[in-house]
Amino acid sequence: MPIQQEAGARGKIIDIDTQKPIKNARICIDQVKARCISSDVEGKFDLEPIYKDRWQFFMIEPLIMLHGRFTVEAEGYAEQTILADHSNLIRVELTHSK
Repeated sequence: MPIQQEAGARGKIIDIDTQKPIKNARICIDQVKARCISSDVEGKFDLEPIYKDRWQFFMIEPLIMLHGRFTVEAEGYAEQTILADHSNLIRVELTHSK
């Protein structure tokens, strides 16, 4: 049975003032800095969760998605930390750095 080992996140990154997408923003899961992706030209990203196959005895329960802490950064914008899971699309609004 696949068991979720690390959280994932998906959504869109936009400029808070213009509401335009931000491409090439980096999204990293905080626990594993090497696990990063970049947003596409539409500001969309999909950092898939990691699953590990494992044998385990269990009672039937709803699938639980792990929440994770993610860092979002883009050139010219203030870094932002978000809490997310892969089950919902999120919208991240970045502000310009000063």
